[in-house]
Amino acid sequence: MFLFPSSALLIDLTLIWRKRYVSIPLAKVRGTLLQLGLLTEILLLVVLALIGGAISSYLVINRYEGNLVDIPHAIVAEDNFITTQELEELRESKDYESEVVQKIIDYASQRSELQDIHKYLSTYLLPVELAIFRALAEAMIEDGPVNLGKEPYLLGGWRNKNQLMELANVPKKALYGRNNVIKRFLTLGIVKRRTSTSKWGRQKYQYSLNKGLDIVKKYVNTLWELKKKTNTDK
Repeated sequence: MFLFPSSALLIDLTLIWRKRYVSIPLAKVRGTLLQLGLLTEILLLVVLALIGGAISSYLVINRYEGNLVDIPHAIVAEDNFITTQELEELRESKDYESEVVQKIIDYASQRSELQDIHKYLSTYLLPVELAIFRALAEAMIEDGPVNLGKEPYLLGGWRNKNQLMELANVPKKALYGRNNVIKRFLTLGIVKRRTSTSKWGRQKYQYSLNKGLDIVKKYVNTLWELKKKTNTDK
């Protein structure tokens, strides 16, 4: 009847003691001890469930912050499908300007790195979730990250659901459904929420990527560097 044998043993020993030294109705004593035993077991089960839930949540969150350096990839130029080694050889030759070839190498490297991050995220996120993730990252870039060394200092990036639906080009149910993407992102700690500064369009909240996550910093930095190179070459 009991999950823990100690509860039953405690009842038996107590009943023996009661029979020998005190004259108290055994039915009342037994009922009280049964209730205490059940309450103890319920509390233990609740504690174990809370510990299990906390460990599970921690593991899920940390899956998004893996080490991207270990992801294997081959860097290729997007248009010509030239390997990095071939580009290096071209740079050393006299037939091509080394600066031009170096720009191609840098662009190909950034492009490949972004594709690697997409591949990494696609193992944890659905395509519609990845589209919203990228839209939020581009919102940060649009608001203007400040360059402070190797990583940008991320600013703003706050958008409401209507804006995200347009930026990510996703169906309405992805953001307004019962189990929508934003709810999952909030649960996992991928995005943060704040009260909207404007109530236009009946939008109560705005959302932004969690700037404290390593994967967010890496993604925004790579996307930003790629956009800067693209704009510079135009």
